[in-house]
Amino acid sequence: MSMEDLKLNETLQTRAKKRSNRYYLNDFEYFRMIKSEFPHTKSASQLGYVNGIVPLVSTVLNPKDVLFIVMGSVKYVHKAKLLTETWLQWSQGNFFIFADTSNASIPLVTLPQLENKPSREDAQHRQLLGSQWIITNKSELIKNVKWFVFADDDTWINIPALLSYLQFFDHRLLLSIGYIWDDMWVTGWSYFSGGGGIVFSQAAFMSTMPIIYTKECPFQTWNDVTFMHCQKQKGVTKIHSDRFFYDKAHVIGTSHHLIPVSYVGKVTFHYINDPAVARRMTCDVAVYWKWPIKGCDNVKRDDMPHLRLP
Repeated sequence: MSMEDLKLNETLQTRAKKRSNRYYLNDFEYFRMIKSEFPHTKSASQLGYVNGIVPLVSTVLNPKDVLFIVMGSVKYVHKAKLLTETWLQWSQGNFFIFADTSNASIPLVTLPQLENKPSREDAQHRQLLGSQWIITNKSELIKNVKWFVFADDDTWINIPALLSYLQFFDHRLLLSIGYIWDDMWVTGWSYFSGGGGIVFSQAAFMSTMPIIYTKECPFQTWNDVTFMHCQKQKGVTKIHSDRFFYDKAHVIGTSHHLIPVSYVGKVTFHYINDPAVARRMTCDVAVYWKWPIKGCDNVKRDDMPHLRLP
């Protein structure tokens, strides 16, 4: 890192640690801060002319730059299977679905600490222990990963839009991005909706995951609440983005009542359990972003505007 980049990282870390437990930045606030306070950093150069809301543009990132860590289960194995048949195809195999039993055909991965523990409370440990296992056992894989994305097995992710969006951030900084609950459910704190998807920069992931289950960052009943405490301890800046959503899009009912313009530019939605809806949304994204995907080869959307890519 340059001296300016180091100064930016230190400033972000200090603010995240010292300010209130509710402290976070909207993405447009973060971008404006970078441009005004740190104009000579890599972050500023990545933003270019952007000074607020980032546009939908083709990405310089590769799907292999992102690793997806999904909470799965044997009880709802059909949900994990649907992910692998839809949006996870774009990941080029860069994902782990941690569950209470292994199933190589999906694939589901389990660990001794997770095996045969099917309850909702047990499920809160799957991504946490899974992340620590990845750090210990998959060092060659993750050394080239820039971003780590946590999702539930009913989270739908628009990978082309995700990569387009993440290229405006520096993965070397202590950053985490998603949909923020502010002073809701946990009084006096802001934290991410796990179902809406949570992104950790490489720096944030490698800083926070090893300290989970230690005195510095003990487990806090729920995985996303645990993330909240660890982020505070390590000075990770939380960034809220309205491109992530904790629920289904309000216009989503059935596959016959989908309005593509409401989701082809968004990054995540939650509770996408209907296979027809998940497949329709994924195929619409494939058409819009011109990212071919198996199962959408013959899909055409003559009534949908296409992304104008350079």
